[in-house]
Amino acid sequence: LLLGSFDQKKITVQDAVPVCHGAPTLPLIETAIGLVEVQIPANTSIVGWYTAPMLLDDTKAGSVAMRMATNLETDKKPSTLIVLKNSSLSSCMNGVKNDAAKEALQAYGKDFGKQYQEAIQSTVENGAGACSVLSKAKGGGISCKDLEDNMDDPYSSWFPNKALDDIVKSVL
Repeated sequence: LLLGSFDQKKITVQDAVPVCHGAPTLPLIETAIGLVEVQIPANTSIVGWYTAPMLLDDTKAGSVAMRMATNLETDKKPSTLIVLKNSSLSSCMNGVKNDAAKEALQAYGKDFGKQYQEAIQSTVENGAGACSVLSKAKGGGISCKDLEDNMDDPYSSWFPNKALDDIVKSVL
């Protein structure tokens, strides 16, 4: 889930909450939305869905991710779909290229066929800082578990992930 705000025709994503690493089921999505909505500030809402393709060089969203973005939109608020580019994320996390975060995602909006296939302009603020967060989290052994993992181990840190939040605050 992507958390943020909507202003005019601009969606600002401020946080991302991992939900699942497989095909999402309705009970899992409803549980995730319910748990997230009670913890986020009043000026923040769910603004979309993100996905990371399984293959390193794959940069396209699957049909399930597009359907999730569609299901999260309302009459009053649009939704966005962000596809993470694994090869750029890998470069960023491993310190190969410290501005790779700017290339690590692509945002999509609805095209004329009402599918989330139209690439839209996206900006990553402080890309070098985002890469630094990834490197520090990896080096510090900080895990980022999704809700599915949390159901298997309810004592794990899902959302909010305090250890990861602390790294973000120290770098950004």
